[in-house]
Amino acid sequence: MEFKIIRGFSDHLLLANQLKWRLLIRKQYPLFALNLALALILLFLGMTQASGIWNIFTTGGLLFFVFALRFVYHTMLSKGKFLDSLKKNLLNNDGRTTEISISDAGVTYQDQDAHSDLKWSFFSSFKVHENYLFLISGESLMGAISLGENELPTGDFEKLCVLVSSKLPAWK
Repeated sequence: MEFKIIRGFSDHLLLANQLKWRLLIRKQYPLFALNLALALILLFLGMTQASGIWNIFTTGGLLFFVFALRFVYHTMLSKGKFLDSLKKNLLNNDGRTTEISISDAGVTYQDQDAHSDLKWSFFSSFKVHENYLFLISGESLMGAISLGENELPTGDFEKLCVLVSSKLPAWK
């Protein structure tokens, strides 16, 4: 069975990329929480020491706190820049279209600039989230091919998910 999607640049791409960022940030929460917890523990230990308020524990706690804040700032700044650049591309699309074909053999991606035949071994995993299917290559979700349920005829999205789940493991 082959699934064919022909799409222009639209708000679908913006929404799909916002979902990618949300999933990526959610995966980073444990790292942020660990930094923040270490910062608070070290700051508490430093303030309870008899040697004064400024010691190795408070220094370490402040460093971990700065790392946690820098992480949040860098993530939000990167997200904003990426989505702003995507919005500019959406406004300047000149009616260009993209064709994505998915079959048992793999995925074919074609637009005015490129044509790629990708075998299933190119992809490392997949993720279904909020009526979107993401075909992920490597470890990063940001380079994933996104397919929306509204881009396929009724009932085909479930069939596509079954095909993809038979070819790829789920993203963790």
